[in-house]
Amino acid sequence: AVHNKKVGGAKRSTHLVTPDDQDAEGVDFKVEGVSPTQVAKYLKNCPYANLIGIGKYSTWVHVDPRGYGARW
Repeated sequence: AVHNKKVGGAKRSTHLVTPDDQDAEGVDFKVEGVSPTQVAKYLKNCPYANLIGIGKYSTWVHVDPRGYGARW
């Protein structure tokens, strides 16, 4: 929670474990040698892409299983 706050993360970030939900579900990642644009494009074309959140940033991609296809 401290790091999340330090980097300006959302209060209810999917990266966080909370007392009522012990599973953090969001992840930020990079693929060595592959641009975030290419990674996000790949994810958007995967089966069940309509059930995950995909966020493309300048140096990484965020993904989480939110149950609907959110994009940013």
